[in-house]
Amino acid sequence: MTAPTDDGSAEQGERFFKELADNAPVMIWRSAPDKLCDWFNQPWLDFVGRTMEQELGNGWAEGVHADDFDRCLETYVRAFEAREKFTMIYRLRRHDGVFRYILDNGAPFYRGGAFAGYFGSCIDVTEQRATEEQLRQAQKLETVGQLTAGVAHDFNNLLTAILASLELLEARTADESVRRLLRNAMRSARRGATLNEQLLAFARKQPLLAKALDLNAVVSGMDALLRSSIGASIRVETVQGADLWPALADQTQIELVILNLAINARDAMPVGGRIVIETRNVTRGAPESPEEPPPGDHVAISVSDTGTGMSEEVRRKVFEPFFTTKQPGKGSGLGLSMVFGVARQAGGGVTLASTPGEGTNVTVYVPRARADAARADETAPR
Repeated sequence: MTAPTDDGSAEQGERFFKELADNAPVMIWRSAPDKLCDWFNQPWLDFVGRTMEQELGNGWAEGVHADDFDRCLETYVRAFEAREKFTMIYRLRRHDGVFRYILDNGAPFYRGGAFAGYFGSCIDVTEQRATEEQLRQAQKLETVGQLTAGVAHDFNNLLTAILASLELLEARTADESVRRLLRNAMRSARRGATLNEQLLAFARKQPLLAKALDLNAVVSGMDALLRSSIGASIRVETVQGADLWPALADQTQIELVILNLAINARDAMPVGGRIVIETRNVTRGAPESPEEPPPGDHVAISVSDTGTGMSEEVRRKVFEPFFTTKQPGKGSGLGLSMVFGVARQAGGGVTLASTPGEGTNVTVYVPRARADAARADETAPR
């Protein structure tokens, strides 16, 4: 076999490098000793949707998210001047305008012993970051739930003894002033029991009497209660889903969930507004956050308001127990965590969408009851 000429070897090597770089499963960049980028491989150009000429020099930095730019530049310059490897994550604008999290690894390279610049490789780690965040949130909720369940059980034992003693005392006295004080004490103890039920619901330790329910009928049956709880300054509307599937849930707990969400919506509209309670059938895919329901058929109840809405920072925390934006004494911070606990214990989940100044939508999903469960409930003795 005849050996290739030098020119042929160079041409072949250049072609091999181009094929390798442009078909690599990573985005690759190169910078010269002056810190300015002088080459990008095709996957990078495809990702950002720009030409080589647009990216050269500092052109690539135009796609870096404004909140990450200073940190990104500082990391790059510091490593460059020290001739050290670096690793950083920043958001880079994709060709469709969406910012994605990019893991960028850079390292210096040399020619004939002289510093020649940097090579870097980048991969999109947006999905991995989302998965890690879901795992951290799920672990945090589980830990808090275990702690909450332990406290709630001890609290329940104390309340049971207190209520029993108060009832005995009331039965043994004819003094109306004393009986009045005892009744006040019992009302406070029962409010404590309600709070305890919310704690247990968040921890998913509350016994549930799940059966096939018509959620349209449940919502209709709460009409008078909702309107009296909400007040005249807020209009309450209901939108009942057609051909609604039977839902497998505990009716008492679902009623508490709806009432809780309606009161939260009321509190978000201090000058009045509108609440819409809607039911519908939903088939969900894989969840994207710990609060969302598992895949499958669900019956959804949405409570929407036209209130103040919430920021993204607040939205991320609303399902955590004891988190509240209300003034001290105005809320326990257990409302939405209770909603989440009931939904999850029923086998469903929750989603929340909110825009500051426009309002909030909370949707609770409970599993669709199987046909045999629905028939068994219809024939059960009342």
